Amino acid sequence: MKNLLVFIGLTSSWLVQADVINLQSRIYGGVLFHNEKRMETICYVQINEVIPNPSKGKHCNNINAQMMFGLDDIGVHSREMEILLGSRRTNNDTEFHLPGTCGEVTGDVEKPWEIDRWGDDTTHLYNQVFAAQYKVNRRDNHYILIFSSETKAPTRAMIHRVSWLREDSYECRNLRSM
Repeated sequence: MKNLLVFIGLTSSWLVQADVINLQSRIYGGVLFHNEKRMETICYVQINEVIPNPSKGKHCNNINAQMMFGLDDIGVHSREMEILLGSRRTNNDTEFHLPGTCGEVTGDVEKPWEIDRWGDDTTHLYNQVFAAQYKVNRRDNHYILIFSSETKAPTRAMIHRVSWLREDSYECRNLRSM
């Protein structure tokens, strides 16, 4: 009985997040750009797990993903490295008194201010931005995964690498399900 309750709890949380995030596939492919220059190289993002994060707020999630940009040989990022990215809280200054939420209103709504971002109806809600920061080879890597307001699916992934004297931006653009 206990196992059944755990299964129902996990399944129902997956159904809720499936409405805020639309994953048609686990693997998404795109085109690699380095510092805004198209590299003519294919890059991939693999989403291994979507984890609800209710302690951060309503409609908040974490994504465990791998960014496979082909940067292993230059020491920027290893394709095997799993990254835990957290969704962005979307409360603004006028909503400071409300509980946290990561729900963003989709772009197809005429009057977005009428959508309850704290409610259970996720028809017009999605998670727009996920982010994380890790140190790789003594440099800070900032990881960003952006989702579309129309499809609720990932459209762009970025690794922004920062050191004292240099900044590099690697972007996997125009992500499509594989």
